[in-house]
Amino acid sequence: MTGKMTIALLKREAELYRTQGLHREAISVYEKILQAGSALDPEVWQAAQCRVEQLSQELAVLESAPGDANSPAAVDLIRGVWEGRGDTCDPHNSARAFREMGLFEEALAEYAKLYQPLRPAPEVLAGLCECLSRCCTPASLPQRFARLLAPHGLDVQETADAQFDLAATAEEAGFSETALALYRGVHRIAPDHPGLRQHLDKMSGRAKWPLVPATLWSRVCSPLFSENGACRGLAHRLRLLLAALANRMRAKGYPAARH
Repeated sequence: MTGKMTIALLKREAELYRTQGLHREAISVYEKILQAGSALDPEVWQAAQCRVEQLSQELAVLESAPGDANSPAAVDLIRGVWEGRGDTCDPHNSARAFREMGLFEEALAEYAKLYQPLRPAPEVLAGLCECLSRCCTPASLPQRFARLLAPHGLDVQETADAQFDLAATAEEAGFSETALALYRGVHRIAPDHPGLRQHLDKMSGRAKWPLVPATLWSRVCSPLFSENGACRGLAHRLRLLLAALANRMRAKGYPAARH
């Protein structure tokens, strides 16, 4: 019962119960872990004991909240519990609790309090990444993140560094659209940021087709239109249109085609 694999499976089972709102079942599973007593690593025992206390507090709040457990009243009560108890077990309890309940806007507000953009804790960065991905469209992500950074008074380079770090976290976590939107946001403010081009090339590879150079278009099409003046004029206009499209796509962060 006390093997590391068994403990990990029990913890996963308990947290699965919790995400489904089955707090009593989750507490019961953690109590099974605690029954091992002195056979457990002291840190594992303490973490399980803290989790039982947290779940019991949440359960009491949810049972006293009117109506929907995800209602604003319930959210305020849960936030009050975590703030009132001083976060003695885990400084990220409130943010994690809201995130696990699917309340991503509320979780984002809590992670914003913990976020230090120049020295971000990995778990806070991961939480921010998921919450922003769930709350925002890719187009609105850079602006939303900029508002989150505003209180920190960062300069342009620091802002680019912070946004790049979040983009890299999103890419690693599999939030591809979030990562690409953030990388493009970095490109707009610091196009020469170290490593940016490599990531944009990797993630924007599917979009290279608009950037076929006008010279290549000329080589392909000129033989077709060389005998007809009207067609040559049309080919010229198409080359100009293609070049303008390439410039617009490049300005948005797409990589230039190589030839």
